[in-house]
Amino acid sequence: GALEAMQNVGDALPDVMSYAAAVSSCQKRVEWQQALDMLEIVILSSHLQTDIILCSAGISSCGAAGRWRLSLRVFEVMRSRGLLPNVVSYNAAVSARESSEQWRHALSVLAMMQNDDLLPNVISYNAICSACAKGMQWSNALGAVEAMQE
Repeated sequence: GALEAMQNVGDALPDVMSYAAAVSSCQKRVEWQQALDMLEIVILSSHLQTDIILCSAGISSCGAAGRWRLSLRVFEVMRSRGLLPNVVSYNAAVSARESSEQWRHALSVLAMMQNDDLLPNVISYNAICSACAKGMQWSNALGAVEAMQE
């Protein structure tokens, strides 16, 4: 792929943004294993600093493939490295659970987001509504709609 080509061009080494772009590309093609492999390269690398963009892309890639447990692991690794999740990270985590019909987990991620003093946005609430609807949790879905209107 593109990263291998960059590594073969003299002194050009991929940076974290290169890896984040490649991981996002894997998400679009539902190639979660390649996304995790690249994320692992960065995490284990001594010269690359893991960042929120890269971790969020990894969470999204796993979620798009229905691998919500792996997305949770990426989220935990991010926090263990001292990276504070932002709204995008939390939305990726909520969406990963939404696509896997894990409505309880989606609600717990939303609660964590609010505990971290981050305000959920339309994307957050839409994912919660969808997760609750897929789990036939209509009252929770309605509660998310009402919270969004506040």
